[in-house]
Amino acid sequence: MFKGIRRRMKGLDFLNSLEQWNGQGGFCPENIKKAMNYLDNPQDKIASIHVAGTNGKGSVSAALSSILAKEGYRVGLNISPHLVRINERIVVDGYSINNELLNEAALELKDCLKKLKITLTYHEALTAIAFIVYEWKKLDWIVVEVGLGGRLDASNILNCPKACVISSIGLDHQDILGPTKAEIAKEKAGIIKKGSRLFCGRMDAESLKIFNDIAKSLGVETSSWGVSYKAEIVAKERSNGYTMRYMDLKCNEALSFKPSLKGTFQRDNMALAINVARSLNISPESCIKGVQEVFWPARFEKLDIGATSVILDCAHNIDGINALAE
Repeated sequence: MFKGIRRRMKGLDFLNSLEQWNGQGGFCPENIKKAMNYLDNPQDKIASIHVAGTNGKGSVSAALSSILAKEGYRVGLNISPHLVRINERIVVDGYSINNELLNEAALELKDCLKKLKITLTYHEALTAIAFIVYEWKKLDWIVVEVGLGGRLDASNILNCPKACVISSIGLDHQDILGPTKAEIAKEKAGIIKKGSRLFCGRMDAESLKIFNDIAKSLGVETSSWGVSYKAEIVAKERSNGYTMRYMDLKCNEALSFKPSLKGTFQRDNMALAINVARSLNISPESCIKGVQEVFWPARFEKLDIGATSVILDCAHNIDGINALAE
């Protein structure tokens, strides 16, 4: 029994021993590329959607995962950061993986790194572990949220995603990504890959032009808010959310529904998720069910504590705070 417990701890101890950063004040993706190559690139064996953005990328990722599941697919969701437990970062069929599976995948990675004589950061290791788990579970789709930026993020080892998604551009992490929206947009544009499709949420014209220009140079088709699709709030209920309408401007399709995620700022995120899903030939019925039933904690989440109601939200930059205040 104690031997089994010690083994269960070794993988988690390995994770906890890793540095958060690479010690050089920046990001260097070469080591995770080496590790994934050694493991035969599990991240590219499953159909994937890669999601970046200053705000909204988590909500878009969660909605896409829910939509794909409603279509009958087995889905993995990889998020960063987590709220409470690291297990939350690696979701399989709607549930965070347990400690035993996390530990076994961590040991698999630890052995790989030992043979290659390299190390990874904490975020890189968790990203690699997610892909190991997803291959073991033989999933149909994985939805991968960027941790920070895009170009140099660990998640950018995805070589052939079916869709590259950028939810929004705002000012955040300027010390790492650059002081202006344009520079931040260029970093996030690093996830755009040849052979994929680009989907952009509602954003400023300068950022959208940057994405369109880069996509064009790579021969990548782009779908964006206001050109390919849009959405509107058709009814508000103060205590019970809102009803919205999604409109595809290319094929004149319209879908009306009440999203499970509260806050009218989620209109843009749900519309983007549906635009991606419909472009991947996911049925309108699955799209509606997916956004009506998705659960994404700490996003305008109401908690009743005794006689007091509290709103819990992860807004942490000026755009997020402004959206929350609305």
